[in-house]
Amino acid sequence: MKILLVTTTHHQPGNTGLWLDTLAAPYYAFIEAGADVQVASPKGGRVTLDPTAEQHHQLLADQDAIYWLENSLKLSEVSAENYDSIFIAGGRGAMWDLVDNKELNALLQDFNKAHKPIAAVAHGVAGLCCSKDKSGMSLLAGRNVTAISNEEEKGEVPFPLETRLKEIGAVFYKGEKVVSDENIITGRNAEAAVETAEAVIEQLESNYYVHFKI
Repeated sequence: MKILLVTTTHHQPGNTGLWLDTLAAPYYAFIEAGADVQVASPKGGRVTLDPTAEQHHQLLADQDAIYWLENSLKLSEVSAENYDSIFIAGGRGAMWDLVDNKELNALLQDFNKAHKPIAAVAHGVAGLCCSKDKSGMSLLAGRNVTAISNEEEKGEVPFPLETRLKEIGAVFYKGEKVVSDENIITGRNAEAAVETAEAVIEQLESNYYVHFKI
């Protein structure tokens, strides 16, 4: 298995950036399952962490993981054909630089065409909500999803995620920890990060997308 973890690199004064546990928890779940994990971001290079988030001490003491936080790949330099799944981490920064991102949109469409697992957790789901195919059809239209609800949102964001998901035709499940709809897997918040990754692993180990294509 080879997994692409995608993270925001957005930074501005306040509490934007990556919520570290939404990357660290799936990172270790994938590593423990024997996967090769790489990290990518819109700009590449160093990943900005949300200073208000509790830091993941295991990852911050792990030189292999720190390498990826300092040297993330650029989204424009990666290809879906080289990975078995994509997982978008959370953090409010995702609401800025992973929304309407052309490189991410192209990747998501390629993963979806191959029926490979596409996962996102918390604010990372914003990276999915604006992905459209050439006809303008949303990736999430008619799909069951979860994410940070409007009631749970405590910080400053450019738009209410729950509202946007409903506007594009997604079926929003408020309060559900993890929601899977075929190859689309979404997690509600940071506490759902491990379970969201486990759902991805389950699909990959069952060769879900291979059987789907057949």
